[in-house]
Parts: sequence; C-alpha cells; structure tokens
Amino acid sequence: MSRSSSSPLSSSGSSVSSSSSLDLSSPEPPASPFPSSELASRLPLEIVSMIVKEATSYATDLPTGGRHAASRFCLVSKSLLPIARAGLYHTLTAEHCRDYEGDGAIGEFDPSDTSLGWSDDDRLRRTLKENPSLGGFCRTLRIEIFDSDYQENLERHPVWVRIKDLLQACPKVQALTVASDDVFAEGALDGILAELADQGWGAQLSSLAVGYTGPGSLAFLSSLRCLQHLRLLGGNENAEAWPTPSSVPFSLLSLVNDRCASSSFMETTISHSKNTLRSVTLESSLMLAQPALLPSLIVLEDLTVDLSDPSNTYDNTPSNERLREVFEMLGKCTTLKKLSFSASAMITESFRPLPLALLPSSITLLDISSSFDVTYSSVSHYLINSRHLHTLKCDRQDWSAEDKATIVALCEELGVELQGRVLTYEEEWALINPALRWK
Repeated sequence: MSRSSSSPLSSSGSSVSSSSSLDLSSPEPPASPFPSSELASRLPLEIVSMIVKEATSYATDLPTGGRHAASRFCLVSKSLLPIARAGLYHTLTAEHCRDYEGDGAIGEFDPSDTSLGWSDDDRLRRTLKENPSLGGFCRTLRIEIFDSDYQENLERHPVWVRIKDLLQACPKVQALTVASDDVFAEGALDGILAELADQGWGAQLSSLAVGYTGPGSLAFLSSLRCLQHLRLLGGNENAEAWPTPSSVPFSLLSLVNDRCASSSFMETTISHSKNTLRSVTLESSLMLAQPALLPSLIVLEDLTVDLSDPSNTYDNTPSNERLREVFEMLGKCTTLKKLSFSASAMITESFRPLPLALLPSSITLLDISSSFDVTYSSVSHYLINSRHLHTLKCDRQDWSAEDKATIVALCEELGVELQGRVLTYEEEWALINPALRWK
C-alpha cells in the first residue's frame, strides 16, 4: 500500500460533491490547500481532478523510490484526498516475509515511512478490509514474497491466506505480479492459483507475471481470456512432466520466459498467439529446440533470444549446425525490427562467429553486446548492407582498438546510432591524440 512521512490519516470512506466546482471556502479544513483567491475557489472540479491525477502519477521521482512531494500533498489534504485516492491506490506493492510480525500501525499510511504505494501486507490487508472501496481503485498489484530461514513459520503465517485476501480485495486488478524467492511457499502459491482459477478470479487480467510452479499455475493461465502480456518468472525441474493444455484462451502481445517453463506449454502458447505476438523473450532450450516457431509469428517486431545451450554442460555453446538453423529461421522473420542476443558467460574462443548476413533486412535495432563471438568483419559487412538499421548496441571488448574505431567511424558515416561503450577511455583519448594511438 503506502508509506508517507505525513501523519496517519483516517481511512473512512470520503465522498466528493457532485457540484461543478470544489468548495474551498469551507471552514474544514482550516487551511485551504489553494491560495485564498476568488479564482482558485471557483476552479472547476474537472480541472482540479486533472491536476490531482497528474500529481499522483509521479511514482519514482524521489531517490528513495517514493512518490513526488505533490502526491504527499494530496495525501494530507482533506479536500483533495477523496479525489486523489484513485491515483494513490492505482498501483500497489505489498511485501510479505514470514518472519515479519507487523508493527500494528493504524490508518491508511505508516507515518514513519518515506514512500507511497508500498506497504507490508499486514497494513495493506487491514486497510482494504476496513475500506473495501479502496481495493476497487487498484489496477496494478505487485506481491513480493521474501525468503525465510525458518520453515516452521509457514503454518504460523500462512502465506496463501494473506495473498488470497489481497487478491480478493482488489477485484479490478488488470496487471498482477507475484514474485517469490521463498522456496517453501511455491506449493502454496500453486494451490492459490488453482483455487483462483476455480473461482473465476482474474478473468479481467491483461498482464501477468508469475512463477511457473506447478499444475495450478497452468490451470490459472488457462482461465485468463483477456491476457495480453505474460512473464514467467521461474521454472521447475519437473515442468515437462505436468499435463499441458492443448490450447489456451488468450492471444498474447508480449511473452517473456525468464526460466524453464515446459517447452510443450511454450509451444502451445506461441502457436496460439502467432497472429498477435509482437514482443518475445525466449530462453535457450525452446529457442534451439524449435526455431521453426519463429517464422510463424507473422507480426513479430521485438525478439530477445538466448543462444546458450543447457544440454552442453561444459560451456553451454550450441553447435554450429544448430546455430545456423536458428539464424536461417530468423532470416524468415520479415517483420522483425528489434533483435537482441543473450548468451551464457561461458564462451569458447574457437566458437564460430554469428552469421549476421542471414538476418532480415527489416531490423532497425540490433543488440550484439551480450552475444557470442561476433567478428569486426561480419558487423561491418552487416552495417554496409543493412538498409533500415538505425541503432547498433555493440559493447565489444574482444576487438582490437583499430577495429572498434573503424566501427565507430562507419556508424557515423551511415547515420547509425551506436550505443554502448565500444571504445575505452584510453582508446578514445588515443583517437584525439594521434601520437598516442594504439600504443
């Protein structure tokens, strides 16, 4: 929920008059939040609402991660708080750790804290229980579950009850994230998702980030008809053994698979969204095992692929044949505009360079900073022959200083924006001072 340096406020449900202007001449509160001018007192309510909405939209302006001072001002103003609540409760983050007892603070916000939009789950659940209408304002909810060293606390502080209370108190959430590094809670979380699927909760969700923890997560995903953005935050070594639905009810716009969801579920999801997926991030096992899925995505524009091979336990380096197959499939993605490569840190010096010449000419942004070996000659050839490239992200410390300087000059000549530190400070200084160049 929220942190603030202000004094705690009453959480009673306030209402706003339906008149065309906000009455600022009332003796309550004694000090008006606006200058005491006739013009200010006649501000239309619609204008005031627009100002308040803008003020409460600044969520990360402070170094501590808290909200802008304007949000705090809306929070402590009895005149503005009824209007501001919709903005203040739009995005909520609740942290849960099974060792945390809670401080029993009362009111909507903790007076000792320094930011808004955050709460330990005790305070947030209490506030939403006492004021059910507040949960209806929430559209983005993030629940963070932190690790605990004490497994016995699981029964004393049942995480699944707390999370279920929060979810049911926010029936209009459109974007949900449940992030957990508590290994003891995975089974309980999977049970929650299965129960929510049975209850029909989440039918309104358009964005979901959740761990791929078991059959319960599969059942929940299979109930989300409005889902457009999916991020799978974790995997399970037994994922391949879980039953996989033959279809899913949603068509995604974006998909991120951070870890190992089952390849069969990923294939089903991608195949069902082949006419809508525009942004995809794939982990290596699916990328290398089924590269033929890529050309079927007829509107794909943004792709991040991991080229490491987990089946190679020595250095995660895929074979040249498999790598070339991936690039041949990428070459058929004629709608692709942004392409990024990621790879394992274990790289062999003898690995074959990436065949950039096979990439589609439609690409406008290419990121090769974190990829396997890329030679200067292949990049320069790609730059010269790429008609639409606007941006190249290229932080290559494995090239010679001369080659890096040539790429810098070539990008300037072609009008391609070069992002990333290609040259070190010493190499840049050598360019300015020819007498010191490459010494």
